[in-house]
Amino acid sequence: MLVAAHSYTEGIFCLCQENRSPPCSALLRALCENLINARFLFCNRRKHTHVFYLDSLLERKKQLEHALKFLKHNRVAETNVSIKDVEKTLKKIATQEKKVRTRIEKFPGVLILDTQGRAHHVDKHNADKQIKSISLEWLYILLFRNLSASTHIKFLDFSRYFKNEGSEIVVFLSGNADETEGVVALADYFYKELLGTFLKLFKSPLLAEFEKSYSTKPTS
Repeated sequence: MLVAAHSYTEGIFCLCQENRSPPCSALLRALCENLINARFLFCNRRKHTHVFYLDSLLERKKQLEHALKFLKHNRVAETNVSIKDVEKTLKKIATQEKKVRTRIEKFPGVLILDTQGRAHHVDKHNADKQIKSISLEWLYILLFRNLSASTHIKFLDFSRYFKNEGSEIVVFLSGNADETEGVVALADYFYKELLGTFLKLFKSPLLAEFEKSYSTKPTS
């Protein structure tokens, strides 16, 4: 998760150097989801490690089921994927899924697979443990959903790509420079929150230095 966060953040900074703000939305969305998932994982590592594994299996299962349905109705000569191979892999995944679900059922609480549910779970965990932290569910509502909308282009997002100046339409082919500062600030926030989470988890000697640097850095 931290390696992915570093890659996303580096990509955002490189794009912002060229004022390419719209492509950053996809990377910011991934950073936000990464933070929620990391905090969720560390609420209960023993259980949630299995939850993440199950999540991966279910996604792979859905993909293969779709592929199987397609192959049975479309004999694609160009592909070297056989129906038999897909069915064999699906059986293996079904066996793995059963084992993982059995492990998860040994722990109390419900199975949470959606991002909003995980954010809500973290907030409740922090409240129960009296841990002061910004609400992840609020970040999900305020930021993740908006970033998702701009990733999957919707009508209300058109204004991010052009503006009217008198009788002319100015198109932001590379991005809107006015958005760059906010994009960098968000990337900086998500990355530092993720980094701090991992430093605390592994009780790193760098944690004290990180917290001191983070708290004393100007907010402007």
